[in-house]
Amino acid sequence: MKVILEGYGPSSTEEYQARLKTRNEAVERCRRLDRLVANLRLTAAIVFFALAWLAWGMGTVSGWWMLVPLAAYVALVIYHERVYRMGRRANRSVAFYGRGLARIEDRWAGTGDSRTHFSDHTHLTPRISISSETALSSNCFPMPAPLGEAQLAEWLSAPAPRPEILLRQAAVGELRNNIDLREDLAILGEEVEGSFIRN
Repeated sequence: MKVILEGYGPSSTEEYQARLKTRNEAVERCRRLDRLVANLRLTAAIVFFALAWLAWGMGTVSGWWMLVPLAAYVALVIYHERVYRMGRRANRSVAFYGRGLARIEDRWAGTGDSRTHFSDHTHLTPRISISSETALSSNCFPMPAPLGEAQLAEWLSAPAPRPEILLRQAAVGELRNNIDLREDLAILGEEVEGSFIRN
């Protein structure tokens, strides 16, 4: 059975494809930058040991010169971590728009993961599954963190009063066309979840 998603159409497909192309380009830029910084770190290390040999082995230069490549190496390590985070976020954006296109093009079946919070809520009805690989959970907006996934599973497993349903529908309406916010939630969700667990 083909699933029709309200609010999605040719314009949505084009928008997601354009954004996916941009994010793939960002991933490639991060990869090139990662290689560059790694090479610069290696160069700084080589220069440091060369100066150490000249200062202590040959006695031809002052040992203070070793501080220059050392400071450069420390700065590159800090910057490399920043590049790594940028790359991870770019990859999450690519995954986000890839999943979005799969939903728009009705290719979502089989992309679910039964090892989730949804597996605890298989009693809804024998005609609707939310925990298998071809289940409703596969077509839901991907949760940015396990806490959100657990909350959605709880909502799907029990009825809600009409006022609560209307509030949820209004929230969905606000999010539907706010692609940037949904992308931010998908990108930062894992980091927020990790911070929450650590604290």
